[in-house]
Amino acid sequence: MAGRRYYLVLSTAPPGKADFLADKIVAIRLAACVSVLPGILSHYVWKDKKEKSRESMLVAKTTGAKLAELTRFIEKNHPYETPEIIALPFSRGSKTYLEWIFESVR
Repeated sequence: MAGRRYYLVLSTAPPGKADFLADKIVAIRLAACVSVLPGILSHYVWKDKKEKSRESMLVAKTTGAKLAELTRFIEKNHPYETPEIIALPFSRGSKTYLEWIFESVR
């Protein structure tokens, strides 16, 4: 496990698209797991206008080896012009969970 990199990748999506994205990401093994957190209310500025949208948050658990491919997949398949993609590295967790992530995306 030494030297392996793990990431939580966060992305918001419209509720109807979030489950589709999560399912496909796991099916093609870009992440071991994608948790979909419904009921997010996002406030933001888009094209100089204050906006507010109901969304779902996707939290994907993946490895450094799959991060670029996961990012490209979200960019290509996401309905937003500029999807949120935030990758947070983590290095600690239970040994068995981290091994499961690694094995799931191999």
